[in-house]
Amino acid sequence: MALSFWTHIQGIYTPAKECAIFSTSCKAIVNNCMTNKETPIDWEGTSYSDLMAFPADAKHSAGFQLGRLQAGLDPADWKPLTGLANDITGVKEIRIWSEDGGYRVAYATKFGDVISVLHCFEKKTQQTEKKDIDLIVKRYKEARERHQRKK
Repeated sequence: MALSFWTHIQGIYTPAKECAIFSTSCKAIVNNCMTNKETPIDWEGTSYSDLMAFPADAKHSAGFQLGRLQAGLDPADWKPLTGLANDITGVKEIRIWSEDGGYRVAYATKFGDVISVLHCFEKKTQQTEKKDIDLIVKRYKEARERHQRKK
C-alpha cells in the first residue's frame, strides 16, 4: 500500500518542533508536500504495524526521517545494509535512537518511484540479528518481483 507516512501518524508528527532543528529539510519537505511531489511509501509485510509499535519518540523520529526520504533528501542518520545476499543491493537502514533503545527502518528506493519499507525493528545487539536480515531479504525479493511484474 502506497501511503504518506505523515498522513497516518496524525497527532505524533509536530512540524514546528522538527523545523526548529532541521530547517533546511523542513523547507524541502513542506514544499514537496504542498506541491504533491512526495514519494509514496510501499509498506512491505507488517512493516507499518511494526513501526506503529515503536515508542512515541522513536515513531516520531522515524516519521520525520521517512518524510525526508519522501522529499528527496537523505535521512539524518542512515547507513547501507551490506552482506545481505549476492543479488540484494541498495538496502539502507535509518538509525533511530530512543530513550528505550535503538530502532531501525530498513528500506530500498530502487523499485520505481516508491520507497519500499522492508522492515522496522528494535536493534537489541551490535550486530543485526539473523531473523531480521532474513526478513529484509525475503521482503526485498517480494518487492522486486512485484515491481518487475508491473513493468
